[in-house]
Amino acid sequence: MLLLPAHTKDAKEMARRLCDALQFHGITSDGFNPDAEFLTLQQTQELLAKAMGHQSWRQMTTVLKEPHTPIYIDKGPDDAEERFTLQLARLLGFDYAHGSVFRVISTSGVGFSPKYRRAMEDNDSPWGPIEEKEEIAPGVASITTGSHGGLLLSPERQAAMPPHLRLGHGAYEEDGEYNLVALGFPDEAEAMGLSLANALDSVEVIDWDRSTPVDEIDEKEVVAYLARCVYLNRRPVRYPTSTEVHPGEELPEFCFVPTIWDWVQSLKNAPRVDGEWPTLAGPWHQHWAWQAREEERMQERKAHEEAALAEVVESQSPDQD
Repeated sequence: MLLLPAHTKDAKEMARRLCDALQFHGITSDGFNPDAEFLTLQQTQELLAKAMGHQSWRQMTTVLKEPHTPIYIDKGPDDAEERFTLQLARLLGFDYAHGSVFRVISTSGVGFSPKYRRAMEDNDSPWGPIEEKEEIAPGVASITTGSHGGLLLSPERQAAMPPHLRLGHGAYEEDGEYNLVALGFPDEAEAMGLSLANALDSVEVIDWDRSTPVDEIDEKEVVAYLARCVYLNRRPVRYPTSTEVHPGEELPEFCFVPTIWDWVQSLKNAPRVDGEWPTLAGPWHQHWAWQAREEERMQERKAHEEAALAEVVESQSPDQD
């Protein structure tokens, strides 16, 4: 399939947008290896030229300098986008028209005419073309696409998110990241239709085991308090110990998630200041996103295992007296 921009400036703009979109969607030079390097702009230019059916960027730009008729996806046959996506996907190391590559094209508008690109940009989201959009609070939009969705924050809202809850690009997926927005604006969560209780469960502060009944008022107070701790990234005044949760077992904090009952029992006799539980110095966690939390948990586990091993070695070493 052959595509041909109107001029070199248009081709360069496409390549720049494609380069940015590949990085935004986390697609490296080897699509199946997320640890590979991202393409440089020059490498992206070569990728674009070959995906558009040319031998190289230099060969394509030579053609562009001659009189020609532009060829764009939106001016071609009905299957033009699918065919171009497949070409681009294969060059990136995929053996089929990968959905991420469709999103890259949707985000960058690469292969489409400038007029069509502008229309795509107005209707684009990190999850594909927008089908439904609802502003659930000033600067917070709920996005629905054909296959996915989430919350998009305006630049002002994104800047207002606490750094330990903020994700790049202001996009928070519906699969779980949107809970960070609830915790980033706890006073507005209910009005936005977001649940602080579900958000605390998502970031593994509370395990919603309902096997032991909890007073509704106690639950509401504890949820509000813990949400404030997360928002401030300061530790609770009292944290359920492993022996309370698992009697007779000394477990590090990363090994268990307290239930709402555990929290209520731990906090009910905790000291208060002016009728409210205070918070302790933080940070509680460096970042509350799932991947960052998992990396932090692995570091804690490694440190715990090393400390345990050192203790065993010390206990087995002969006396130095």
